[in-house]
Amino acid sequence: MLTCGAQPLPGLPRSLLAPAVERWQGFQHQHPWSRRLPAVLVDSLPAAWALSRYLADTCCRYPEILQDLAASGDLLVSARATGLARRLEMGTRGAGDEAELGRRLRRLRHREMVRIIWRDLVGWADLAETMRDLSWLAEAAIDAALAGLASWRHETGGTAAPRLAVLGMGKLGGWELNVSSDVDLVLIGTAGEPGGDGGAAEPAGLVRQLLRVLGSQTADGHVFRVDLRLRPFGDAGPLVMTPAQVEAYLEAYGRAWERLAWLRARPVAGDRQAGARLLAAITPFVYRRYLDFGALDSLRDLKERLAAARAASQPRDLKLGPGGIRQVEFLVQTLQLIHGGRHAALRTPSVLEALPALVRGGWLSAAEGHGLLAAYALLRDAEHRLQAVECQQTHTLPDDPEAQARLAASLGMAGWEACLARLAAARQLVAQSFAGLLRQDGKAAAAGPRQAALADLWGQPPAVAAAGPLLAELGFQEPDQVLAELAAFRQGPVLRSLNDAGRRRLERLGPPLLAAAGAEASPDQVLGRLLDILRAIGGRSTYLALLAENPGVLPRLAGICQASPWLATQIRRLPRLLDDLLEPDLGDLAEADRWQAAIEAGLAPLAGLDPEDCADSLRRLKQAQILRLALAVCEERIDNRTACQRLSSLAEAILAAVIDLAWTHLVARHGRPRLSSDPTGHDRGILVVAYGTFGAHELAFTSDLDLVFLHTAQGQEPTTGAQPLPGPQFFARLAQRVIHLLVTPTEAGILYPVDSRLRPSGNAGMLVSELASFWDYQATAAWTWEHQALVRARAVAGDQGLMAAFGPARAAILGQPRDAATLRQEVLRMRQRLLAAEQPHDPALFHPKMDPGGMVDIDFLAQYGVLVACHRHPELATATGTQAILAALAEAGVLAQNDARCLAESYGQLRGILHRQALAEEPALVPAAAFSDLRREVRRVWDAVLR
Repeated sequence: MLTCGAQPLPGLPRSLLAPAVERWQGFQHQHPWSRRLPAVLVDSLPAAWALSRYLADTCCRYPEILQDLAASGDLLVSARATGLARRLEMGTRGAGDEAELGRRLRRLRHREMVRIIWRDLVGWADLAETMRDLSWLAEAAIDAALAGLASWRHETGGTAAPRLAVLGMGKLGGWELNVSSDVDLVLIGTAGEPGGDGGAAEPAGLVRQLLRVLGSQTADGHVFRVDLRLRPFGDAGPLVMTPAQVEAYLEAYGRAWERLAWLRARPVAGDRQAGARLLAAITPFVYRRYLDFGALDSLRDLKERLAAARAASQPRDLKLGPGGIRQVEFLVQTLQLIHGGRHAALRTPSVLEALPALVRGGWLSAAEGHGLLAAYALLRDAEHRLQAVECQQTHTLPDDPEAQARLAASLGMAGWEACLARLAAARQLVAQSFAGLLRQDGKAAAAGPRQAALADLWGQPPAVAAAGPLLAELGFQEPDQVLAELAAFRQGPVLRSLNDAGRRRLERLGPPLLAAAGAEASPDQVLGRLLDILRAIGGRSTYLALLAENPGVLPRLAGICQASPWLATQIRRLPRLLDDLLEPDLGDLAEADRWQAAIEAGLAPLAGLDPEDCADSLRRLKQAQILRLALAVCEERIDNRTACQRLSSLAEAILAAVIDLAWTHLVARHGRPRLSSDPTGHDRGILVVAYGTFGAHELAFTSDLDLVFLHTAQGQEPTTGAQPLPGPQFFARLAQRVIHLLVTPTEAGILYPVDSRLRPSGNAGMLVSELASFWDYQATAAWTWEHQALVRARAVAGDQGLMAAFGPARAAILGQPRDAATLRQEVLRMRQRLLAAEQPHDPALFHPKMDPGGMVDIDFLAQYGVLVACHRHPELATATGTQAILAALAEAGVLAQNDARCLAESYGQLRGILHRQALAEEPALVPAAAFSDLRREVRRVWDAVLR
């Protein structure tokens, strides 16, 4: 475990203690009550006063502070435990004007600074607590100032103060303020936000008042110096901007240093929810899935400028000097920017939290991470002890022997030489790590003859005679066709659309791309698919940068193009999938329970945003998981049945999340529906039933979701909101919203196609049926084919109680006694209708699903077996997947064991063929001769059962 913080004081030189003891004695003489202070406070007082003249001066000037801290016991606990925010709010309540508000805040600030510095100096608080207490103090002071100004404004002018979201940046944003920090703020007007009021102009007056209350110097000092230069456009920008203006600025003008700055932003006061919504919206600006050359070069340039500035600064400066605090912060935040887009664990504004996360993720070795954290803690402790002397902003190591002795003692070191040596060692470690950050190897090996030949081949394809041997050596079968394809690519629109930087990236990509294609079993086809992907991403040079900056991605991409043309097409259509090729664990498969956790984690930062934006996050998660599953199938790491089950589980998790989004959106507008059976008052009254491949746990990569929506609304009773709707209409809109979120295509693709025609009365029926009516329809009016469909139906989303009740109700319908002859005729009639609806094809080809002897025949046999025998064998209603149903029919004696085994094996084989054809982007037609035996066996059972 990483730890931080200096050791408590071992003892103080007499030269420092004597003046403090003398001053304490004078204080006791002047204030007799001080002789009765708690022993723990009196014992620590000489050391605290010796190390900080500010503590001694403040206690002598405001003796009531010491008396209050002793009486309350607050000196012995952290800020959060003392009720800091409440104390500042109560202490400033009723202030009549700015001057009175400022005076009260300054007195309260002195009290808290005495408490925080005292605890830090005598070893009662570690570094993390000290920085957090200082940050909490700043937050509470800003909130109290805003509340006081709003109250005074209302009482004097009768108008409500405009709402502000206050974002803390820098050390305040990271909960890492020092003893004499400025507070870096960005102020957001909540115009256009939920609950917001006022535009950006009016809040500017409030901001100027806030700056005076907090930052102006009076006889009592200041509360906090405020720095607003990190706002958009800096000093030239408006004091207050709306969220939309901030987003537009960062999108159009945001630079690398601003990404570093906004990395540490967090809501600290005012309308924190509005602040959180803004930070969620700009997360893609701060944390990108990958960094292109331009971004990395900007960070390298920032590093060089930082190094040059440090070289020119005082070498004794702990903050700006070589190996100083700023270099640790830059190193950590740069690594967060580079890797945080793909690893949410790194997204913290705190250096103390980010360093261990970098170690856990492997971006820093344990030794380097421990060393940097220990060095940072020592430097920050030293900074605090320097500033605690006078509560003044300084970072420079002292020249005065007394000050040197004070600093060494405050850090728990025996003397100045030992202190200086420890600091020097820490700074050297920081400087070494900083120097290695973003280092570019300037000794790249000279390109060999083959590399040079590949570059020539890519840049200006030569004649076939000259290129033939090289292409043959790489494994290409048709050199003339390859050269023609390369020439067409170079003459196409991609190169014309690129700027100079994009062209250079493409030139760098050529040789490794040719080599990656040549390493595959079918290099000619793989090269064509790779070029198609380049054509698709050519207008977005950042994707070219991804491929060029990450050399391991091209071989992986070529392997995908070899294994699955369908996956290659998905990547071409959805270039975002290239991001996922950066993941080192791409081959790992998530379990179903981890999908739910991943969905919740992905949606958490988007809480309160439009459901459309949240659905895009779901689309990206689904595509990433589909990529992993398809690769696992292509590489035969999982079988087709397992793939179908995982695809079905993924669809369930995403469907549940979409229902949550749609429900939250509609309830916010219309209120909750009144339900016919809701003993808790918390049910939603919605049930979603999956049919077909989804209901059977047999979902394929390109399957639709066959869904039926049911509800338990209480008649036409209206919902409870300000814009009420009749219950059935609410649920109809809910289903429409769910389907819309599932089927709408965006740049992130589509979630799932949806087919809702299996609802009662099909397209002519209501989109959402009342639950009791649905079961009445199934019992009295449903056609045989609808009961066949019900065999493969299951509840997949909605209220847990409704889902649990669906199974028994379904079993009751399936268990109705049926006349075998009538049922047989109905099943045969439906099968004939399906065959008649199929498009004719070459009889030498076989459709594994639809043709006689295929999967539909096996499905119908299983469904017939359930419907004809379920009244005698209720256990047949348990399974919904065809292979599981066949096993149950054999167990019940309805179907011969050998026949059931034959059908199940045939079903699995045929389903595997459909998977392979889909992943290869081949038609679902295969040579009939290769499956004549399989089809003969299926038809043998068909004739025995249904003829």
